[in-house]
Amino acid sequence: MTVSFPSGNLLFVRSLVRRLFQRPTSEIPDRPEIMLRPIGVVRNPVKEPQPPGFDWGAVKSEILVRPELADSLLGLDTYSHVKVLFWPHLVP
Repeated sequence: MTVSFPSGNLLFVRSLVRRLFQRPTSEIPDRPEIMLRPIGVVRNPVKEPQPPGFDWGAVKSEILVRPELADSLLGLDTYSHVKVLFWPHLVP
């Protein structure tokens, strides 16, 4: 799915983002912590940290989903793209 804005709306969005990020921290309300529970893991053959410029596009990764959560992915094949959020737990 592609989202497009007429140029006037895009300027409004940029202006809004600028104003939000320029607020004093005293205006930012406290929120409860957000806890994440992984639905699976991403595996690939890379086992050591790689140098900057490493060609990650050439690495084939596999997403392993916990069996008890597999039903949460039903219908995913109807989308053209998937965004995978990951926690790089081995990054120094």
